[in-house]
Amino acid sequence: MKKAIQDYNQAIELNPKDFNAFNNRGTAYAKLKQFEKAIQDYNQAIELTQRMPVLLTTVVLFTKN
Repeated sequence: MKKAIQDYNQAIELNPKDFNAFNNRGTAYAKLKQFEKAIQDYNQAIELTQRMPVLLTTVVLFTKN
């Protein structure tokens, strides 16, 4: 997972408007139980695209846990 996070960091650096990179990095953080970082990334992904209701659901699930 740490390698994946490094790859997503690079993707975000190259394209900071790529909501998929934030979403995927958030998922990687969640798998490492780094929920605060996961929520931050999911929130950024949501901000970049308001058309993804599944992201809102994911944030709610992690926020409640």
